[in-house]
Amino acid sequence: MLVGERIRNTREDMDMLQQELADAVKINVSVLSRIEKGARQIRDDELVKIADKLHVTTDYLLGRTDDARPLETSLAPPAVPAATPSLTPQDRELLHKYHTLTPDHQQDIDHQLDFLYDKDRPKIEDTAT
Repeated sequence: MLVGERIRNTREDMDMLQQELADAVKINVSVLSRIEKGARQIRDDELVKIADKLHVTTDYLLGRTDDARPLETSLAPPAVPAATPSLTPQDRELLHKYHTLTPDHQQDIDHQLDFLYDKDRPKIEDTAT
């Protein structure tokens, strides 16, 4: 039951819906629901995908540690490059909204952003010099 509780609590802490997580890890939402309730055992491949999506370790989900943060290794690139600014609350809200859209609507947004970026690029390049 601990695995399911940790998945549910972490997912809810991230303001993520069951459907979002299920879609991201390519399982049926009813399967995720049963895992969270402890009514179904989680498979190893599901555990790894869910841990990755929730940005926690499998050991945390399994209850082997109370530290949810993934371990940083010298071989892995830093999670956020030093030159990347922190996300503002508005950035987080936009990302949350984007990730709740259907894939077709996400693609529509991507096309619109590309169009506007290309349209404004000369303005951006002029101010950079």
